[in-house]
Amino acid sequence: MTGDQRPLRVLFAGGGTGGHIHPNLAILERLLALRPDTEARLILSNRPIDARVMESESVPWTASAAAPLSLRPRGIWRFIRAWGPSLRAARALIRDFKPAALVTTGGFVSAPVARAACLERVPVILIALDDPPGKASRLIARHANRKFLATFAATSPSWDTIPPIVRLRAISDDTASHCRERLGLDPNKPTLFITGGSQGARSLNETLIHIAPQLAEIAPGWQVYHQCGTGDILERLEHAYTDARIPHKLVEYCIDMADAWGGADLAIARAGAGTVAEVARNAVPTIFLPYPYHADQHQKRNASPLVNAGGAIILDDTTRADTNAPVLTRTIGELVADEPSRQKMKAALKNLASEDGAETVAMFVASLDSRRTESDL
Repeated sequence: MTGDQRPLRVLFAGGGTGGHIHPNLAILERLLALRPDTEARLILSNRPIDARVMESESVPWTASAAAPLSLRPRGIWRFIRAWGPSLRAARALIRDFKPAALVTTGGFVSAPVARAACLERVPVILIALDDPPGKASRLIARHANRKFLATFAATSPSWDTIPPIVRLRAISDDTASHCRERLGLDPNKPTLFITGGSQGARSLNETLIHIAPQLAEIAPGWQVYHQCGTGDILERLEHAYTDARIPHKLVEYCIDMADAWGGADLAIARAGAGTVAEVARNAVPTIFLPYPYHADQHQKRNASPLVNAGGAIILDDTTRADTNAPVLTRTIGELVADEPSRQKMKAALKNLASEDGAETVAMFVASLDSRRTESDL
């Protein structure tokens, strides 16, 4: 920073899941490398997962009272009741912090913050993580100064298409054995990594409990690293893997994602935008079971480019362990027994993911001068 140049102040918004928080942090990581004078604040949700994610971060953040929009009467009332306080709090923070721009990854937290930014004449930079964009992103897009669509599948003339966004701490650059050792696993055993996202996935967890005895038979010599979320599921999975004599480690929430991906020979996962991006960047052959309740089925669209490239497989989640079990067991068995196929999948993923969407956004934000107004964009 030279002369009378002031620090670049950037406000970030998006929470409620790790999938909305980590892309903001990824952009901030790249931004600090480009502009070390950057000062950042985050507005997240008041859900426990947000506080859990931020435990290991040093960035100042504020919990918003914002609530998701639901079509149920109680949900509509909750949304309306939360809108005013969350909007006023966002405007107060903006007036105090005076950011050069708002960077938002969508989600229910972002809508009142984006509205506050517009009212305070702060430029809004929107990053939609799913294709098609979600409700909040579509609403914010009407007034955003710059719109990025960060998915492999994205093709939209009204958005700037960029590669998916991945945190540096979620990209492995070490050997599989070293990664496993840091996770507390046997460094020499092939590893199945199972993740339902930052909060776990109930039907996925239930299916693994159901197939644990078969898993021991179809994957002899393998070990499991399972990020399962909170609740009694941890104890139930512990019993299932122990009874099946499967070497394993269970975690409620995984901070060391680079090691989790770097130590994996095969993964089973949901297909949120962040997970799909991490699978591609770490080139881990993956069986995706997309979240089944989204009306637009965007998780299937998130994962489809990886499947089309030959690096992943999509299975339907029927939401019932007994009906999920046969096809998942068969697919795991086939991939475990066929290392050449796994190597081909790995190579396909390496060819797919070479660019960095976070870097693209950071370069744009870094070009902003703290004294600019929205008319300059």
